[in-house]
Amino acid sequence: MKNIAIACLNENIRENIKAAFDVEYSIVYVDLSSVDSAALLAGSHISLIMVHLDSFNIDRLSLIDQIMSINPKATIFVLSDIPSFAEAKSMIEKGAKGYANSKMLIDGIRHAIASVEYGDIWMPPSFVLELIKNIKKNEHSADDIVYKLSKKEYEVA
Repeated sequence: MKNIAIACLNENIRENIKAAFDVEYSIVYVDLSSVDSAALLAGSHISLIMVHLDSFNIDRLSLIDQIMSINPKATIFVLSDIPSFAEAKSMIEKGAKGYANSKMLIDGIRHAIASVEYGDIWMPPSFVLELIKNIKKNEHSADDIVYKLSKKEYEVA
């Protein structure tokens, strides 16, 4: 049995997340603003924490830090009501393994969870495309710099 925590105060979103999991999962609901929930996360064998960012009125990045300090081994999957590429990038850099729209369909949630459980990082395909475009831009920028070097500078570089 896999133990997961759902940190979401919105009942509709919480039920949608719960519906994506099979019976092989043991699910607990946590309110990250509660000391009792923090103790539950720290003292249990939670392997996956689904976090709905919009449920909590604190800085989003510090929320990830807080969770990681409580249970550094757990996989964190972040859900946002209004996802953005910049936020997804920040969450992944902070240590989250997944980032998605909180209103994603159940099959999408299942696919995303399977990906992070396998060890991959998951974010919406449009964000992955944006990430690839940014990498290509950075590669071209480095090439542009090389072309501006004199012959002697190029030899040294």
